[in-house]
Amino acid sequence: MRFLLSIFFGVFGVMLCSFFMCVDAREVENKDWDLSQYEVLLLNKINWARTNPTDSAIAVGVDSDRLFAEFSTWRLMVTNGLPLLQSNENLRQAARQHTEDMLVNRYYGYVSPDGRTAEDRIKAAGYNAAVFGEMLGVVMFQNFMPPEIAVQNLFEHLIKKDILLLDSGKSNIFNPSMQDVGIGMMAGVVAVGNASYNAYMLTCDFGSLPIARFGYLEAEFLFLDLVNQARTAPLQTLENYGVDMTQLSSPCPALDEILSNGLPPLVYRTSLREIALKRNEEIFKNEALDDNQATIVYWDNLSASECECPGLARESAIGSKAAENILPEEVVQSLFREMFIQELTAADSSELWILNPDVQEIGMILGYRVQETSGVDEYQYVLSIAFGRDYLSKLEKQSLSLLNQARAKPAAAPGETDSEARSPELAPMPPLTFSCLVFSAADAHARDMIQKGYYDTYSYDGTKDSSDRLAEKGYLVTESAETIGLIISDVPFDPAAAGTKMFEEMLTSRIASGYSVQDLFNPWMKTAGIRFLYTEPVEKDSLLTETNSCFQNNYTLLLVADQASPIKPCEANIVGLVFRDLNGDGYYNRGEEIESVPVVIRNGDSAYRFFSDSAGSFAVPLNPGNYEIEVVYDGDYLSRSVELNTTNIMLFFSF
Repeated sequence: MRFLLSIFFGVFGVMLCSFFMCVDAREVENKDWDLSQYEVLLLNKINWARTNPTDSAIAVGVDSDRLFAEFSTWRLMVTNGLPLLQSNENLRQAARQHTEDMLVNRYYGYVSPDGRTAEDRIKAAGYNAAVFGEMLGVVMFQNFMPPEIAVQNLFEHLIKKDILLLDSGKSNIFNPSMQDVGIGMMAGVVAVGNASYNAYMLTCDFGSLPIARFGYLEAEFLFLDLVNQARTAPLQTLENYGVDMTQLSSPCPALDEILSNGLPPLVYRTSLREIALKRNEEIFKNEALDDNQATIVYWDNLSASECECPGLARESAIGSKAAENILPEEVVQSLFREMFIQELTAADSSELWILNPDVQEIGMILGYRVQETSGVDEYQYVLSIAFGRDYLSKLEKQSLSLLNQARAKPAAAPGETDSEARSPELAPMPPLTFSCLVFSAADAHARDMIQKGYYDTYSYDGTKDSSDRLAEKGYLVTESAETIGLIISDVPFDPAAAGTKMFEEMLTSRIASGYSVQDLFNPWMKTAGIRFLYTEPVEKDSLLTETNSCFQNNYTLLLVADQASPIKPCEANIVGLVFRDLNGDGYYNRGEEIESVPVVIRNGDSAYRFFSDSAGSFAVPLNPGNYEIEVVYDGDYLSRSVELNTTNIMLFFSF
């Protein structure tokens, strides 16, 4: 309590000024002065505070260590960060109207003279908030104050006030439930007593729409199980649904062969699940569901501008509304049947999704919310699915597995003797999970270096590092790093063999074999993308090179390995590697991976079934808890029991 009182007077000074102003404000000028760019500036500062709570507290003179000690919510924020607030036009309208109303009607407060509250104003602006909050601020001055200085003063006022509100649970800036914000800032002239002052006045309206819950993992993996059953045994699936084969009339010539021979199972990808989550959020936000019907929406032939994930082949979403609540598993079974039966009437292979032979990977998420319509609760479900192609090379996938093995077992490496054991002072580090956006940034930088003839972790003009390139892909990070390596020759060579040797030397030596190799072992990194780009000599007038690249006359293998710690909190993953220990050294070596091995993760009565990928690996995002992981290969059975907290866990299954 003494701590809270210590910052009270910093806020009290501004509020006292506001109290006298509301008693005798007489005059308003310049309220139509466009301050929109400074509203954006304030939003950027607020989002900086959400992603850097410790630094923001220190910046306004608050003891962050005492906050950490006294508030469990603050400890969680410092550990996990908070997602960025999104500017919402409806909330901005409500905020700007309230700011103008205060200036015109000469008051300062949360309740309008006509009795309207923040809740009334936000609802009238068309924002149906499930959670909301409002903060006010005013800066008074004589002569002139630059708007950016006013923004800084208002920002500090808001931060101090929001820290005071932590104790009551009514904070806004540091409230993890808030998703959107609207900022209304205007300039005017006010009178306090007999004196007139220029002033900047501010309203910030915060809110979240009715919460759509995502991440019903058991139901999602049930859908994956149903998909893979349909792909590996389509005729049996038809029989289970009571479909008469003789009545099928699909004009698609490929469908008969698919139904007769089946298809390989799809591999689960967390990066595709992230894409599905974004699509699901958009659907709920835009109310893209038809009344009381199963609605299927497809997106195909996605352009690079629509998605930066190079492996994304197509997306689909199926949603339904119901008058009563039903189990997520029942929803998934119903939605899967709807999609599968519809595919049986496909005109050609472009209309095949579950039974599409050109896709190898999948990510999906089930979203759910309850919304009141005409006084009646309506239950809404949307299952979004992202289908992908296996676009990574074997070398790239194997390299990530080797890196994760080196992070998990840093004191030794394959083939090393005890006397050669490397860096025993390093503690085991959590594994990295693959991110298509991190890979996309690494790929873009590799291509840029080849085209422009330079070799550096910074861009050609020296202005952009890995964090900047990730931000261009829409992937905001608290920390990032990049490791690069290069092999250049005037004669052809095997890129897989050469890349294998280069990367393994990096993991073994961690020193001069590559640029910033040590960054591969940063324990704070969570995601990664590893790109190997091999090029052959090109003609001097080729359009493939923008400059006289030093690489254009040689055979070149360029490695770019990006790692990142995203701002948006990530679910913890169980990461696994299934392999045959052919040489008996107790480690995974290239070529020992086992693909398409069935894996089951159990948590109580819940079970998640899937398959290892072509590099023998898997990664599954899960809630904290106790899990049993089972792997069966060639009649042998292995299991591991783990307790998952908030950090990725690496498991090895050696047969």
